[in-house]
Amino acid sequence: TVISKAISQQYLSKTLAMDLLGILEGQGVSCSHPLFGKWEKIVRLKGCYFERVKHVDVTDIEEDGYDLTVPGYETFMNTDGIILSNTMTVHVPIFHDAVEEAKKMFPSKNLYNPGTGDIVIMPMNESALGLYQMSKTPEGRKKIDSVLPASMKGKYRTLNRDGLNGLVKQLAADKPSGYGAAIAKLKELGDIHTYETGFTVGLKDLIPSLPVKDRVTNKLSRDLSLLDTTKPGQRDKAISLIRSADKTLEDSLRKTLEAQGNNLFQMVDSGARGNIGQLKQIVSAPMLVDDHRGNPSPFPVMNSYAAGLPFSDYWSTLYGARRVAMDKQLQTSKPGAFAKDIMASSVATVISSADCETNRGVNINIDSRDIEDRFIAKDIKVGSSVIARAGTLVSSQLLNTLRDRKVKSISVRSPLTCSMPKGICGKCYGLGVDGEVLPLGENVGAIAAQSLSEPLTQMTLRTFHSGGLSGSRTAITGYDKIDKLLKLHQVRAGKATLAKRTGVIQKKERAVGGVGANVWIEGEKHYVPAGARLQFKIGAKVKKGDKLTDGLIQPQELAVLKGILPAQEYMVDEIQKSYLEQRVPLKRRSIETIVRSA
Repeated sequence: TVISKAISQQYLSKTLAMDLLGILEGQGVSCSHPLFGKWEKIVRLKGCYFERVKHVDVTDIEEDGYDLTVPGYETFMNTDGIILSNTMTVHVPIFHDAVEEAKKMFPSKNLYNPGTGDIVIMPMNESALGLYQMSKTPEGRKKIDSVLPASMKGKYRTLNRDGLNGLVKQLAADKPSGYGAAIAKLKELGDIHTYETGFTVGLKDLIPSLPVKDRVTNKLSRDLSLLDTTKPGQRDKAISLIRSADKTLEDSLRKTLEAQGNNLFQMVDSGARGNIGQLKQIVSAPMLVDDHRGNPSPFPVMNSYAAGLPFSDYWSTLYGARRVAMDKQLQTSKPGAFAKDIMASSVATVISSADCETNRGVNINIDSRDIEDRFIAKDIKVGSSVIARAGTLVSSQLLNTLRDRKVKSISVRSPLTCSMPKGICGKCYGLGVDGEVLPLGENVGAIAAQSLSEPLTQMTLRTFHSGGLSGSRTAITGYDKIDKLLKLHQVRAGKATLAKRTGVIQKKERAVGGVGANVWIEGEKHYVPAGARLQFKIGAKVKKGDKLTDGLIQPQELAVLKGILPAQEYMVDEIQKSYLEQRVPLKRRSIETIVRSA
């Protein structure tokens, strides 16, 4: 009787329930309650505890309660009621507009990164490594073909980093509705293969045979011994020699490690982990590192981390390593502040019209990936025949025709040249990542701002993993350049000198005081700061606004000399170059949208 009431009303604690089960078991008596078996199993479940019910309200309402926060065996009810523990608040869309907006968040609706155009959801880590290995064998390729559409079977190369990107892009373009299911099967294939083959790393992977390394480093040591690195000219020559040797080592490293079946190389080549620069430091040699001033050191590190460094080499690496460790702590806050600034300046930029009907545009090389999804600004003529009319979408078929006709670049519509007083028209922006014309009101400014700011923090943090290798701080210097260009700071250190007029460079002479030089163009003096290199020879013809020396151009100065559009195009080119240095292929159109809004 007591147990029947306990099962029905749950008024016993676990301790008393265990005691009662012991009494029944000792006396050989069983309970006839229909739920006794289930109740006994729950009571005896180890790690499961409960207290007696303090109060019961009887209602005429019967409902099903669901707890999504824990696995089913951890949450249960013996009697009708509702669970009051292990709950959380969930906000769900209720009205029709909210439901429709929520559908836009489905992964299948967000296959592409708006900033780069790359696929967001794709095999990574172990699955990427497994697919890479499978694509090298006939048996593996058969398994991969089994999950691909008929049009794609066998039509792919080795699935290294670039090969896999190409495969998933084609899959998303050909079968967008079935992409999720296909990619899940591909990831599973790769994971299973990596697990079943027992992929691992051994000592032979860390210390491989590198015959080219000995020849290159021995020759480099002999060449450097003939130079006096305390002299600026010979120091530059030493650094040039180290760079050349480093490039030779990196090129040979790829071929040698691939031929040896090195597992670390497979991880890098497949895109599963790391890059060739990190691998070179581990198994070959870091070579060129930075000194305490952040400049390349003329003393190369010619031993690998796996083999071990002599004290002198270890000391040489400390400057750069300490610097990037400091950057990790000090520089990560800047991209966050930058993101807020560019979002505030561009959030009002939306698609405000279908077509502004302008014929102005920007010239882009037909082999550039930035020409995709754009509309032609002016009729394209070859001789007397018109190849394509203004307003035509740039397609792969059109690009092939232009290549056959030896056309190098064309003028396409751009956010920079849109004639709308507010916002951007749909034709000047181009197609969205889904290949469709964007609707009115689409906030392209916010999309572009997020596309620019999202990679910046990762770019800054990534320098920490370079170990202080020379050039590893390009993310930091690149961020500083982007910040200066978009916020139009006065560029002081390293500013380029621009030609103030069109003409011939007549002469170059030392400036008064001996610091820097003066260059004369058609009788007008141009000052060249100390350390800046003149990019033209005496007697060369230059145009107004041409860059005379190396360094960063002040956009305001370029706008005065050449006009607003050339200044904006320069800003776009330099910002895109800074991202590309960190292997972030940001779409030019996103940068153009931000520069227009700045």
